[in-house]
Order: sequence, then C-alpha cells, then structure tokens
Amino acid sequence: MAKKKTDKGHLGKAKGNNITLDFDAKIVSPDVFKKAIGAFVELLKAVSDEAVGTGKKIQWNMGVDKGSCRVIARPVADAQTIRASSLVIQAIPDGLRRLAKGTPTAPSYFDDRALRAAKD
Repeated sequence: MAKKKTDKGHLGKAKGNNITLDFDAKIVSPDVFKKAIGAFVELLKAVSDEAVGTGKKIQWNMGVDKGSCRVIARPVADAQTIRASSLVIQAIPDGLRRLAKGTPTAPSYFDDRALRAAKD
C-alpha cells in the first residue's frame, strides 16, 4: 500500500491483525499529535461500527512501537468480531487510497463520520 503523507502523519500498511498511523516526524506539536490521533481513532471507530452493523462491537487495543513514530491499533481477540476486524483493517487503507484518488462514492464502510475523520 502506498502511504498517504500529510503534515501530520500517514496510515501505514495494514499488517496481519493491526493497522497503524505513522508520523512523518519524530517530534510534532501537541495540537498536531492530538488531532492526528483523534482522527485516527474516530476513523477506526466509525469504520468498525459500519463493518459490524448490529453485531458485537470490536474492542481495540492501542499502542506505540518502542522507539518509533507509529501508533498501532489491534483488535482484542474475540471469535465474534474477528471477521469484522479483518474487514476494518483492510477497509481503512483501501478507503483512504480511493479517497485520495477522488472516488465519487464513499468507500465501503465509510459513513459521514468516517469521511470527516479521514479528512482530518
């Protein structure tokens, strides 16, 4: 996956059972950090909600790679949400790629909330 760079950060590759937000710089301002993390979490939650529909909500664990500028989101192991988690991990980078190319329709699992978060 090509990484979409911004002045804040970019979504890293969906690897295995996680998705990452990679910062372009080792040091960012508190405002940039807060906005990027907030948008990443909101996008993750919005796409997750759409992917599970009326099913069990996905629980995510957030972490940071040691010595890196990468924030990692991993779904909590749960047989009822494993399929939806995989959909989310693929839908977010695919959706952002489509949005960057100017798609006229919303990507899969992207509602208005997810589109706003993707823009942020």
